[in-house]
Amino acid sequence: MYSVNNGFDREWILLTSTKVGIFLVLIMPLIVSGDTFFPFIVGKALYSRSVIEITAVIWLVLALNNPKYRPTKSTILIALLAYLAVSLAASFAGVSVQRSLWSTYERMQGVVDLAHWVVFSIVVTSTLRTPKDWKNLLNFNLFISLIVALMGVSVELGGQVPFYGFLNDPARMSLTLGNPTYLGAYMLVNLLIGLGLLADSLLNPKHESSSSSRTKSHTRLRKKSQKQSTGIFNQSMFWWKIYWIITIVLDFWIFTKTGTRGAFLGFGVSMVTLTFAYLVWGKLKLIKVASTVLISSMVLVGLLIILGANTSVVNKLSEESFIVKRLIFADVSRGSFTERWWSLKFGAKGFVDKPILGWGPDNYVVPWGRHYQKEANVPTIFDQAHNKPMEELVTKGSLGLISYISLWTLMIIIILSRIRQFGADKEILTLLIGAAMVGYFTQNLFLFDTPATTLQFFILLSFAITLKNMDWDQELTATSESTQRKSVRTNRLQELGYVLSKYKFTNNILMLLLIVVAGTVVYFANIRAFQAGSAIVQTSRSGITWSERFDHFEDSIHTFEPLANYVRTALFTSLAKYWHTMTESDTKRALKIMEIEIQALNQSEPEWWRAYVDVAQVYQSAAITDPKHLETAQFYLEKAILLAPDTKKVEQAIGRQSSIEQEYGITSK
Repeated sequence: MYSVNNGFDREWILLTSTKVGIFLVLIMPLIVSGDTFFPFIVGKALYSRSVIEITAVIWLVLALNNPKYRPTKSTILIALLAYLAVSLAASFAGVSVQRSLWSTYERMQGVVDLAHWVVFSIVVTSTLRTPKDWKNLLNFNLFISLIVALMGVSVELGGQVPFYGFLNDPARMSLTLGNPTYLGAYMLVNLLIGLGLLADSLLNPKHESSSSSRTKSHTRLRKKSQKQSTGIFNQSMFWWKIYWIITIVLDFWIFTKTGTRGAFLGFGVSMVTLTFAYLVWGKLKLIKVASTVLISSMVLVGLLIILGANTSVVNKLSEESFIVKRLIFADVSRGSFTERWWSLKFGAKGFVDKPILGWGPDNYVVPWGRHYQKEANVPTIFDQAHNKPMEELVTKGSLGLISYISLWTLMIIIILSRIRQFGADKEILTLLIGAAMVGYFTQNLFLFDTPATTLQFFILLSFAITLKNMDWDQELTATSESTQRKSVRTNRLQELGYVLSKYKFTNNILMLLLIVVAGTVVYFANIRAFQAGSAIVQTSRSGITWSERFDHFEDSIHTFEPLANYVRTALFTSLAKYWHTMTESDTKRALKIMEIEIQALNQSEPEWWRAYVDVAQVYQSAAITDPKHLETAQFYLEKAILLAPDTKKVEQAIGRQSSIEQEYGITSK
């Protein structure tokens, strides 16, 4: 007899709520906060953090009441916690604890964000432990990528996407991720996941249908049920295969429309790795032959593009495919290639300065500026290395790189070890997820993590953690148990309200405390950050006075101090550019604000050389009408010169200082 007071219902409510929270995190790539600073980044990060925090509280209550939902022993999980610990240590050993912990509005990374993803991984691996759970998660993640791809189709056809009217059709698609390189990396992972799910269904056409026979107690009923469920299942699987095929095709199309060479290389490397792995450990000869033909075709196409760059065939191909065009006309002697090369060179020198724990997470720009050389002639300021291993090495030192590479090594080891144990029907999905890992790592040799791509990484990481102890036979038993409970769940919706009203936790005080903590964190760490990011956007509205603009700047700064330095630099840049438009009362208020905010910035990021250049430029503008400010400009310019002597931004500020002195006959002391 069903009882609403049994432990099963308590467990079901908490477990279901936790799983819902996990799935809600996967929606993050669709989030665009149009009313904030960096709308394609800020909204995604704050949304995912909020959902993770709430979900973690629900899971914690579940784990306290049910030991089976607590983390299991995992070498990868231990390595992940070690990586987080090293990152935290590097933050306090670096040049700016604040920037290391919270990053900037432009990136929204930092150790705080990393800690959230570590918690996400713990929650996922503690609650999703069966193949069925993971296929559900991977399918939902793939579904979100399909939505993004359909947006691209709409944009390509000249239509408007509801709620995303700002999307357009540039040469390289970026859609809701805001940058083609981010979208390329995101589609790369989902393309391989989709291939894995499709291949798994082709190799397991009867795998789930056989499970229904285990739910009947009598042979006759079992056979009848098996026959019925097999028919339903076959029909269902037909539509699943259609779904996977459509998603794979559209994701690949969007992937090519991004024109992202790093992601394209990652896809190529993942395919080569997949082929090699299957030739060594694969069980089916047909797939070995097919994969060999596929990779041989890819090699031939690559050689055709390289060797026949000026032929009519390749030129025609480049007209049809934007990614081929970018590959053909790639010039390694200039552009992003040389900028990344110089960045690696400057980063290596920065590592030598601080080899153990580095300069601190998200502080790459400091050693970059310190070691920048004029002959590089790079116009872009690199706040990220555009190479994840180098980023780890410079910002977290040798300990950071070792802990980061250890994660990847353990992930690949567990994938390979399980492939050797699996039969032909189970290995292909794991192989393709392993290929997704290889592809992601490869493309990150030319990029850095962002909120949407970080989500993909932690899905792959969590899969590797779970794979270690996953019992693939549970795919059968889980379905059986679900069927046995079907009659019990028939009236669940009607009785759920009663269950919730009677449900009491063993420790109500702890539950209340967790709710208060979660609510407090969500408000002060996420909602306040969102409000601050929204306030800064108001400063660029047309028609507002400088007095109103100052109010918005100060509101943003004081609403969320951990990210305020980026707002301060935006303020300084705006003042330097538009000083001539301000009244005398405006300039007086501006100078008072400057005094306060410069001191705050100097305390939290004393080696943020770009900010000193911005400050110097404000006083340079002020010196045009009041020569006494030129001396102050020279003071901050010298600080910038000390920290980043050869950078273009410093060089330009020096030139402007000299020009003002000559044009207005002003001499700084």
